[in-house]
Amino acid sequence: MKRLLFGGMLVVLNLGFSYAYLEPALSVCKAKDPNIDKCIIDVIERIRPNIASGSYGSERQHPKIEPVVVERISIERGPSFSANFSDLVIAGSSKFIIKKLKADLSQKQINVSVILPVLNVTGKYVLNMNILVLRISGKGDIRAQLNDTKAILRLKYFTESVDGKDLVRFRPIDLKIKFDKASFYLKNLFNGDPMLEKVGNDAINENPHVLLDEVKSSFEEGLSEQFTATANSLVKQSELKEIFPDWKWHVSFSMRLTIKISCTAPILTACARDDPKFEKCVKEVVERIRSNIAVGNYGEGQPLAPPLEPIFIDRMHIDHGPSFQATLSNVTIKGSGDFSIRRVRLGIDDKMMNVSVKLPIMLVNGQYSLDMRLLLLRITGQGDFDLLLNNTIANMRLKYHLVPGEDGQEKVQMYPIQVKLRFDKGQFNLHNLFNGDPELGQIGNSIINENPLILLEEAKPAFEEALGRIFSEMANSAISGATELDIFPL
Repeated sequence: MKRLLFGGMLVVLNLGFSYAYLEPALSVCKAKDPNIDKCIIDVIERIRPNIASGSYGSERQHPKIEPVVVERISIERGPSFSANFSDLVIAGSSKFIIKKLKADLSQKQINVSVILPVLNVTGKYVLNMNILVLRISGKGDIRAQLNDTKAILRLKYFTESVDGKDLVRFRPIDLKIKFDKASFYLKNLFNGDPMLEKVGNDAINENPHVLLDEVKSSFEEGLSEQFTATANSLVKQSELKEIFPDWKWHVSFSMRLTIKISCTAPILTACARDDPKFEKCVKEVVERIRSNIAVGNYGEGQPLAPPLEPIFIDRMHIDHGPSFQATLSNVTIKGSGDFSIRRVRLGIDDKMMNVSVKLPIMLVNGQYSLDMRLLLLRITGQGDFDLLLNNTIANMRLKYHLVPGEDGQEKVQMYPIQVKLRFDKGQFNLHNLFNGDPELGQIGNSIINENPLILLEEAKPAFEEALGRIFSEMANSAISGATELDIFPL
């Protein structure tokens, strides 16, 4: 169900014994996922608050990056530069923006490039340095603001055999920083002389890269130690197959820290039912598997579903009495794969989910047979038709029930999905109106397009019924063999 338009669910792990040590907030990316780079980025974005706080859902506390604390950095460059920085607090690192991520699992390596928009640094300093002919010295508090800092991280990992398990370990993270803009304020330069203190800070801020280039290598080393400690803390008792499972298994981790074999489609990932950001999670999953939804292929082991791009409808008949008779056949709808999710609401107690999507542009064509009265004009014809729809809203109510499975477990099965359409703009072109009379045909199309909603409202119930039938088939194909806990993990 949920895996039709907005992603599937990760599974709760349960084999009767526990060996899953990844934190509850974490989810996994399959080793053979062709979109593994995007999957990893999606996971990072979802757990950004956890990365910042160092709390991932269990009682264990991990090193946090908001703020990063560096106890001490010492730099000695001879008479021209010596500095000690202590109790450094770096705020803003959790606001990183991932510019590029490339995972090479064959080399056990992940390369990441990020931008840190604003870093605010506070701490203590002891400084002796020469800038041109000025010797700047002092001891006291330091404040700095760094803007648009670039960082490139190379994470290499290996496995260590411990008690028969191949546990993951990270080597010291290779971290390179490129500073862009910066401003400093060093309090108590020149023993606190206010005029000289201002002169010293102005001299530093005239070219802050003189100071930044001196501290960069020590800064990189300190941050590398912090990030390596964070990474190893998170995977301390985890095996490689837990972090990057093989394509045959699709697993995630819940607060229960138990394991069970998954029946879900290999390309799908889950959003926990009580996730406060459930809707955001669903949207992120949809973006990752949009191409699968379009073609109706949810991975090996799952039955093929009808494609969403394009949608085919064999025949629709509309009979509203003498004022409106129409038959549409061989209908092809293109553009439905470009939907955007407006709202997702889960009612687990009612076994129901309400979803609203927007379809920016849909192109509909096929054959028609029409006999309708519009004002005082009787419009008739049969032939090909084209229809352009803009900004259509589709509201769907997905209800499911549980049926016994061959393995004794109850499986999820969808009731027919209720679809309600709300048309905004439409433009028709009905060929061969009035037996092909070109002038009357142009008049007929112009009258229809003066108020296309009249014709759309007449055809809407038939469209809703046909789409509901197709979406139900898609949903049941995607969730074939899944339990309720597979789809909505705790």
